[in-house]
Amino acid sequence: MKDYINIEIELNDIKKLLKKSLIGPNVDIIADVVIGNLSKSHHGYKHLYKALNGISSDVKLKVGTSVLINKDRIYNSSVDWDKMESENMIHQGFIKACITNIDIYDYYPVEITMKIINKEGELVDYKTSIEEKHLNIGEEWP
Repeated sequence: MKDYINIEIELNDIKKLLKKSLIGPNVDIIADVVIGNLSKSHHGYKHLYKALNGISSDVKLKVGTSVLINKDRIYNSSVDWDKMESENMIHQGFIKACITNIDIYDYYPVEITMKIINKEGELVDYKTSIEEKHLNIGEEWP
């Protein structure tokens, strides 16, 4: 499990850092456009701040990696949790999944696919997106 800290920094300070990285006569305009566009999602500020400090935004896991996800992180009311438990698809609260896509600029950058049993009793693929910190590497039940 990774350790995380939250840092509060004023947008004006990020803008100052950005201006220091830009060259040319339109620095103020470019900084305003970048900050203005990022304000629509707020998630982009983290990427910009990291980039301005020489840190790349990436996901350590790769597409195709088998992972375990806590069932409490699956927000789908059509899942038959009891049936999944009885079919041994849940172990100690975790479900097997596979990473199917990664988009580092998305708020939830890791897309995973897993098998679920829905309320109709059908075994179906279910896709959802999540942050990397909520996934455990592994595919084997203990």
